[in-house]
Amino acid sequence: MISKELKTDKKHWNKALSTIRQRLVFPYRIVRNKALGKSEPISVVLVVNNRCNLDCHYCFGDYGNRRDKDYTTEELVKVIDDLYALGTRYMVVHGGETLLRKDVGYIVDYIKRKGIYVGFITNGILLAQNLDVVRNVDSLCISLDGNEAGNDLNRGTGSFKAAVDAIKLASKEKFRLRVSATLTRNTMHDIEFLAKLAKEHKFQLYFSILYKPLKKALDMGMSQEEIRESLSKILYFKNQGYPIFTSDRCLNYSMSWPFDYNVKHHATPQELPVGFEPIRCYYGRSKFVVEANGYVYPCFPLNEEFKALNLKEVGVAKAIEHVRKTNRCVACPHLSNNDYNLLLGLSARQLVYIVKRQLQEVFHI
Repeated sequence: MISKELKTDKKHWNKALSTIRQRLVFPYRIVRNKALGKSEPISVVLVVNNRCNLDCHYCFGDYGNRRDKDYTTEELVKVIDDLYALGTRYMVVHGGETLLRKDVGYIVDYIKRKGIYVGFITNGILLAQNLDVVRNVDSLCISLDGNEAGNDLNRGTGSFKAAVDAIKLASKEKFRLRVSATLTRNTMHDIEFLAKLAKEHKFQLYFSILYKPLKKALDMGMSQEEIRESLSKILYFKNQGYPIFTSDRCLNYSMSWPFDYNVKHHATPQELPVGFEPIRCYYGRSKFVVEANGYVYPCFPLNEEFKALNLKEVGVAKAIEHVRKTNRCVACPHLSNNDYNLLLGLSARQLVYIVKRQLQEVFHI
């Protein structure tokens, strides 16, 4: 049932309907591009700064220790304009820690004024002081990896309390809330805890698995058996009715990954074994990552290996085209990537699944 609050609150009802209309633009452009044989960067993760107030040990970007110079406001606006002109209609504002950027409220408003759907990711530490910034986003994602002991081993002392306080505040404010959890050896036993928290606070729960950890986080890596057991547990709690976003198909696909997760977490066509049917990858074709230092990648897992061009040197269009021409990866076991790939590939089952999940998210069903 639709929540009583939403039924009686005209402002929230209108915003919910507006969000649904915006979300329909996304599949429309996918269908249109497929019919016309076009290729657009429909969806972009825009990393807006190089700084973070945490130092998560597994972080691919090492944002807690970066010294790169951030975009100026004018540079970032130009990047957004260029992406919009190329066809971007869905943008995730990412960090570093997004709320450390002083002009991030202006940036969010600017993206929204162009009619682009805005997702926003934060660790929650600064949420209470920045409610007006996130009020205008279409979906808010807070990072929380597990219970206090495991989460704080992953992300730093005090990060659990900050994230849970932010989740409670976001629920109170009726934000469209998602929570992203990275499972490591420290948090692999916290799946039930997270599932129950999601049910209690009515948010959609996303899981990531720490595959092939960085050298500084090797002790956080899980064995093959532990990874498959974790995926199986996620599937179990999902089938028990907990609000876990990842589809059954992607969970089963990741469990069937034919390589050692800690050795190979992406593959080219030549590397795939005979008989293995990959979920076709659209990262680097229809979805891209634009880093805060200007480099453009197919996806975060390839940041270390991909020879990217910098948009500050060659421009947005050329940096994106370089990714299209040189990215050879066609398959991976990453959960969120593959849910997105099924959507971009116009899987009918996935489209129905995504619509259902988004209705649950928007209407708090």
